[in-house]
Amino acid sequence: MKFTVSLVAKSSARLGSLSEFTRIPEAVLETPLLLLHTRGAAVPHLSYDLMQMVSTENHILQMPLVTLVDHTKNVKAFGKGIAEFAGLKEYLNYVSVQDSGTTTPEGYHEKNSISLWTRGGRKLIDPQTYITCIEALKPDMFQAIVDGDTTSNSSVKRVRRSVDDTVKFAGICADLKEKSEVLKDTPMLACITGGYNIKERLRCITELKGLGVAGYVLEGFHTNGESATNLSWEDLEPVLTETLGSLPDNLPRAFHGPVTPIILLKLVSKGIDIFDATFPWLVAERAGALIFPNTLPKGKAPITETLPSVKSPALIAQNERDGSLGNENNKDE
Repeated sequence: MKFTVSLVAKSSARLGSLSEFTRIPEAVLETPLLLLHTRGAAVPHLSYDLMQMVSTENHILQMPLVTLVDHTKNVKAFGKGIAEFAGLKEYLNYVSVQDSGTTTPEGYHEKNSISLWTRGGRKLIDPQTYITCIEALKPDMFQAIVDGDTTSNSSVKRVRRSVDDTVKFAGICADLKEKSEVLKDTPMLACITGGYNIKERLRCITELKGLGVAGYVLEGFHTNGESATNLSWEDLEPVLTETLGSLPDNLPRAFHGPVTPIILLKLVSKGIDIFDATFPWLVAERAGALIFPNTLPKGKAPITETLPSVKSPALIAQNERDGSLGNENNKDE
């Protein structure tokens, strides 16, 4: 994967692109980029045909491992990765650790593993198990395993341990990735943790240097779900400024979670390149909708709305059969 920065504004906002993916080398995605959120490798509330009607552009699907971990054995037996298993092989995919749209329970820390809260309960995942799951899923890029269980109220001890564990996990993942025939060419994003403690975040960045990662994910500001919608920009901004200022300019930066549109725009202005689409899903789950104060000009000109037409495979097949029968009849005549 190649990341190119084409323009940097005075505010630090960046325009760029992601390209040269191994599986779909012709794909070029502009940044800032919005990942399409999935649960169980499916975009919530959108069938395959509906998703094509909403957008025909290239997208990267965010696939949280917590929604897939119970199915990795089946995907491995299938042998072609999660994209083809889910019938979405024309889309790039990115495997993250947690579901950023659902609140992750705090606590339950283990020395050498993290907790994934699936429908079947709590599962302990260590780096070795994690990489085994990633090998089965064969994503186009993936997030390194992370201890991001910190908020603005976390103790210094908890923040320090989150950094220690994250650095340790990232090192193990990087070693296992290099030894893996399946993943050695797959981009891995390392995680920057440290809560709201600037010193610990800078320590995390320093200790992650030399791992040869393809980018960074800023974790540890919230515990996913509703907590991300309540972020305070006054608390977040100084930590972000110091953290982003210490990251290399030639690598993409991601920020997970259902942040509000206003916070998202402020994150863009600070130089974040990748986000996810969990906020619209969270609003829909509340039985709400996003309203935009747009106005239409008053006049006699008709207003039309167009959507790309998508023919179902069954309809196409039927047309082909009808055409072939028609040709045969013409020959008889």
